[in-house]
Amino acid sequence: MENLDKEIEKAVSELCDQIDWSPLLSDRRAPYVDSYSPLEDSGVDIDSSVELVIKESLPAAGIDVDSISVTFDDVDITDEITITGDPYEYTVKWKPSTIVYETH
Repeated sequence: MENLDKEIEKAVSELCDQIDWSPLLSDRRAPYVDSYSPLEDSGVDIDSSVELVIKESLPAAGIDVDSISVTFDDVDITDEITITGDPYEYTVKWKPSTIVYETH
């Protein structure tokens, strides 16, 4: 217990020595859509999900997932999407709700 503070200070110092403390580079490029599916003219089934992969090239601050919003035919569907990944590559997926029409 007598040396606990000194050991903690030593461990923190060793960790700090491993950090690159140089100034951060500016995040000058916007994230981009790397891929998407379904592809145009691919015979898409009505139950298909829409999926896109959004990436940001390093060096960068990363994609702010809270700033992602999605609209479809001018309707905000952001609450209907799922987002998985990490700050430099996210997969955004939307599964449209199936609409059943009855005919008589």
